[in-house]
Amino acid sequence: SRQHQQGQQQSEDKPPSHYEHQMISNMLVCGDGDLSYSASIAPILQKMGIHLTATVLESQEDHERVYKSSKSNADTITSSSPNHQVLYSLDATKLS
Repeated sequence: SRQHQQGQQQSEDKPPSHYEHQMISNMLVCGDGDLSYSASIAPILQKMGIHLTATVLESQEDHERVYKSSKSNADTITSSSPNHQVLYSLDATKLS
């Protein structure tokens, strides 16, 4: 019936269940500018048990000089979980 088909479609459009998101254990964010994106998701990922690695191309010294919120955002990331980290001087195009 049409109602049954609509019900099936609605169930397919639902967001992943708690069980499904647990299939993800690590997240890598490459080239996160001033680290604000990673800082915004770090507490959420910690609650989900997902380890976060945020990377930027610049050295830590250069990054903090260029981005005023660099240190604050990095602190937010690393203080959200002992499993979260920020890596500097990492060129994501050269990862293998």
